[in-house]
Amino acid sequence: MGVDIILQCFRDGESTTFPPAQIERSFGPYGTFHEPKVWVLRYPDGGLCELSMYITEQGLEGFFVQRPPANPEFWKSLFDLMKQTPSCLFFTSGGLYFANPSVREHIPADVIEQSGEPIFVSTPEQFLNR
Repeated sequence: MGVDIILQCFRDGESTTFPPAQIERSFGPYGTFHEPKVWVLRYPDGGLCELSMYITEQGLEGFFVQRPPANPEFWKSLFDLMKQTPSCLFFTSGGLYFANPSVREHIPADVIEQSGEPIFVSTPEQFLNR
C-alpha cells in the first residue's frame, strides 16, 4: 500500500498506553524484534513492514508503519489489536479509524478537528477496501 499509518491510544482526551506484549500477541508468528522499539513483520506472500513503536515508561503509546503490506493477515492482526486497546488508526493520506466502540469518546477534540470525524470499522476488510 502507498500510505503510512499511525496507531495512537487515547483515554479521557489524553494519550495513554497499553502493554508492549500485546504487539507480540497480536502479530504473533509474523514478527520479531529488530531493535528495542522496532517490531519487524514478515508474511508468507513477501509482505514486510516495521512497526516503529512509541514506548514510554508507562507502556506503548502507539506505533508508525511506513507502507503497510496489503497482506490480509496484517490488517486482521491490526484490527484485533485495535479492538483490545484504546487506540485509533490514522492514515497519513487522511482518515481516522477506531474498532473499539468505547474509544470514540476518548479521542481529543483537536485530533478530530485535524483528522475529521472518526470512522468506526467493524471488519479488517474495511481497511483494505479504503
